[in-house]
Amino acid sequence: MIEPKKQDFTLYQGATWEHTFVVLDGETGLPVDVTDCTATLQAREDVDDTVPVLNLTGEVGDSDGLIKFTVEPDMTVGEVWSAAGYDAELAWPSPSTKVDKLGFGKFKLVREFTRETAP
Repeated sequence: MIEPKKQDFTLYQGATWEHTFVVLDGETGLPVDVTDCTATLQAREDVDDTVPVLNLTGEVGDSDGLIKFTVEPDMTVGEVWSAAGYDAELAWPSPSTKVDKLGFGKFKLVREFTRETAP
């Protein structure tokens, strides 16, 4: 069993954000082979919102158990939300229908006051 982690994150508007989840077996503590899995992370301002403020697909490793999520600078430029709850999930390859929660928590968006302008 994979034990999800509660983690809160801060995004700085217009900056790159990266986080890597390490998928470990809850009993042995060893990395889980995540080859051919898919990973998603969605964040919403409110649990009832139908459209997420962030909708990410993770970069999935292999027997190292690594799942990396990235928010590129252009993904937050112009955004006006300040906080959102998120869930990150790992779906196992077919024929399995198993989904594990990787993590959950909140994102805080720190808005930028200055912007670089194109020449």
